[in-house]
Amino acid sequence: MTDAQVAEKMNCSIYTVRKWRRRFQKMGNEGLQSKMGRPPGTLQSRVDAIKDDIRTLRTENPKWGAQSILVALKRVFGRVKLYHGVIRDTCKKLS
Repeated sequence: MTDAQVAEKMNCSIYTVRKWRRRFQKMGNEGLQSKMGRPPGTLQSRVDAIKDDIRTLRTENPKWGAQSILVALKRVFGRVKLYHGVIRDTCKKLS
């Protein structure tokens, strides 16, 4: 099949097909594996570390709610993007 025929069949550009062919020529089937996304485990390990910090803060400050814990985490980590639900659920599991 030509690059144009593959592109039409796969609903992508001819340039993408050419990139696939170059990768296949260089690396074989491994070159066609997706390289998108984060490396495995990266995000989950960070979430687990933050949950450990939430547990520590809650244990050391039992009267703190989700908002107080979020403020403390922002002081330590800078800009933290967490939902109150994550903090609340983590705290509930300690109770």
